Amino acid sequence: MKKLVIIPAYNEEGNLEKTINDITENAPGFDYVIINDCSTDNTLEMCRHHGFHYLNLPVNLGIGGAVQTGYRYAFYHGYDLAVQFDGDGQHSAAHLEDMAKVLEKSGADVRVNSQVVRIEHNASGRVTGVLVKGKNTGLYRIEAPTVLLATGSYANNSQLVSKYHPEFFGMVTSAQPGSHGDGIYLGQEVGANVTHLERVQVHPNIASGTSLMITLAMRTNGGILVNNQGKRFFNDNAPRNELGAAMLKQPAQKVWLIYDDGVVAKRPKVHQGYVKLGVVVEADTPEALAQKLGLPEAAFAQTMKRYAEFVKNGKDEDFGRKELPEPLNKGKLYAIDVVPAVGGTLGGLRTDARTHVLNQRGEVIPGLLAAGEVVGEWHGDDRYGGNAVAGNIVFGRIAAQEAEKAVAKQP
Repeated sequence: MKKLVIIPAYNEEGNLEKTINDITENAPGFDYVIINDCSTDNTLEMCRHHGFHYLNLPVNLGIGGAVQTGYRYAFYHGYDLAVQFDGDGQHSAAHLEDMAKVLEKSGADVRVNSQVVRIEHNASGRVTGVLVKGKNTGLYRIEAPTVLLATGSYANNSQLVSKYHPEFFGMVTSAQPGSHGDGIYLGQEVGANVTHLERVQVHPNIASGTSLMITLAMRTNGGILVNNQGKRFFNDNAPRNELGAAMLKQPAQKVWLIYDDGVVAKRPKVHQGYVKLGVVVEADTPEALAQKLGLPEAAFAQTMKRYAEFVKNGKDEDFGRKELPEPLNKGKLYAIDVVPAVGGTLGGLRTDARTHVLNQRGEVIPGLLAAGEVVGEWHGDDRYGGNAVAGNIVFGRIAAQEAEKAVAKQP
């Protein structure tokens, strides 16, 4: 069996060497490929220096696009098995060989170019399998005692997002291309209850014309947002959804993130990465920066002067921003053209604590499980950093245990 480890990497210069050493020492039967997702640090230089096997993406695709690139690489190079392995060293390669042996022994069948078009069920409502449409095989059925939906969010379904949030219509997305909500539709067809589809998470910091997410740290450490009139228009540190909606209301929907050397001092490598990618405009004075951006010079200079006074007095009299760490009058000024983007969704199928999908009456639909972003309600109104990964691992494991029990009951 030909096996590949796919390592999506964004700004992992401090971790990659340890990760590669772990794989080569503890999983010698695996090849590996690093997918450098347009890192802004020295990840690419490290790959070249150490002679690592890597692919270099010309633009930032995000985790979904990077992993898909790895799967395409695996397909074109004839690999039988591919596994994603984070570049930050949080995983251990010690179990890769054992996992591969179990997978091969189990006879598990991974199918690509195959779309589930319907969940099959009997007269009593028990799920009995799926109807699949293969790219080259047409329609066929797979019988199974249980079906697990792990199809992701609906962040890339603009029609569904704008149904609940018309103000987000036309907003780009930073989510992976397959996030269309397919599992939600499939579940609804067999009576699944759906909850909180209105809970959509917005990232207000995407570099315009790219999928590059500008870290929130450039704002939380002191940066502000201005429109094409050179004026602030909202609390720069407001909740993401509120800020994203406010950005879309600006003239021509043009917004710039503004920061100075005081902010750069707190995130120097990140800033230099953005400079290398060509998304930063810089100048020595507010008037000079305004001229480069096409903003009214006097209005922008007054905005910067007024904001510095707010910082000095410890009170934002215009929009009530509570954190005022930098007056933005230290050294050079920098600007990045930013747009809001749908980053994730928090609604979906309703399940119980053991990942069984529930119907409209709150009853378990026999044979149907769901885990991951296709499930709604467990995040609440917003998602805290790290919760998505933890939740996917925990509930994914629970779902696998429930599926194993169902299989074991078969004669």
